[in-house]
Amino acid sequence: MLDDINFEKYIRLTSRDGKPYLDLDLIAADPGPRQMLIYYLGFHTKDLDPEIILGLPNTGPALAKMMAQFSGKRYVRARKGKRFDESEYLTILYRESESGEESERKGKRHLQIRREALKKTINSNDGTLFRTALLVDGLLEDGDKALETAKKLKEVGIRTVGFSCVVELREWDGKPRRGREILEEERINVKSILVYENGKYRTGDESKHSQPIVDEKRGIIIAAKEKRKVVFEDDYSLDGGM
Repeated sequence: MLDDINFEKYIRLTSRDGKPYLDLDLIAADPGPRQMLIYYLGFHTKDLDPEIILGLPNTGPALAKMMAQFSGKRYVRARKGKRFDESEYLTILYRESESGEESERKGKRHLQIRREALKKTINSNDGTLFRTALLVDGLLEDGDKALETAKKLKEVGIRTVGFSCVVELREWDGKPRRGREILEEERINVKSILVYENGKYRTGDESKHSQPIVDEKRGIIIAAKEKRKVVFEDDYSLDGGM
């Protein structure tokens, strides 16, 4: 299954400014592994049946957009905030992970989600919002970004049913990462493709599903169980794009 795909070959987990950084550019450049990545993440969408799929920066928006295309769900993007404008945006404050030798966390950063994007009917007088969301990011560290996003969505009546990621960190530089536990305490279902711990990868939650059939020349996945074809666009960057 995932051992046959060998996602580790296409993933670079490095350190930037003392913090873990996930580089998915090699997957973005290769249609076959990229399609299979979305295929496995797509099972989480199918299991939880969220109404929207919300991508968190840096790599989450690109992944979420492809997952939405795969599942037919609404795609929503959280952007790194540049200004506080609560009339147009939901503003989410979160803390950065620890950096280098510092024992104290750095100051809070903020994300923004367009309020209009959360409406069932965009650009209309109908203010009815979607009710459930699946959050997506490439890397799960301490879970603070996802947790604060889920809390803000809850304030407007949207329940976060799950969090999907490519790599789940269980430790980094000898320090444990409790992102999964923190999110699951809030009843947020967490799924990962790979888990990184003690300098090694192991398969995560999505390794039990049947392997897809891929036509790389045509950019098509033929889902093994559903017996349907899913065609993906090829103009995505997985480094914070869209």
